[in-house]
Amino acid sequence: VVVLADNAAVEAWLQKMHQAAHMSNYVGKFVYQQDNQLSLMRIIHAATKDGEHERLISLDDIGREIIRSEGIVTCILPDSKSVVVEKGRPIQQFPPKFPMKVEKLKDYYRFALDNQEKVAGRTAQKIVIAPNDQFRYGHNLWVDKETGLLLKTHLVDGRGNLLEQFMFTEIEFMQSVPDDLLKPRITGDAYTW
Repeated sequence: VVVLADNAAVEAWLQKMHQAAHMSNYVGKFVYQQDNQLSLMRIIHAATKDGEHERLISLDDIGREIIRSEGIVTCILPDSKSVVVEKGRPIQQFPPKFPMKVEKLKDYYRFALDNQEKVAGRTAQKIVIAPNDQFRYGHNLWVDKETGLLLKTHLVDGRGNLLEQFMFTEIEFMQSVPDDLLKPRITGDAYTW
């Protein structure tokens, strides 16, 4: 049952989600679907006193890895035997960033809290962000009840058709992430840098 929520309740969930994305230590697997393409990824995320450290490993191709740490992004591309290192630049947020002040969006969207559901074996609060017209996209968010981490999201068009989705299939939260989990599988010695 979808219940229209007061702005404060939705804002509290969105704030909790935003903080969890940057302050949580976890290891998990997720699927990402856009159009007819489906990707399976493993993610290791650590929040330390030195900042955020993250490692993404593609599980459905030749083992590409992306490591983000201390403002440096390293992409390991085994298919071309190359490593690309760049300064951190504004990249797409994981999870996607949503506005915190829903009051400013009330002319364009309706916000609602739906039932709690299980995602990756965890209880999640479903948040519905529905457009007031057919010209905007809508979002369904499943936020971990305990930690606030975004566990699942659907992007839908004005008619409610699913355009893309992201969902953890498994996740483990940790006090701290062992350093070896954040290191790449290869040294890159025989690779072009």
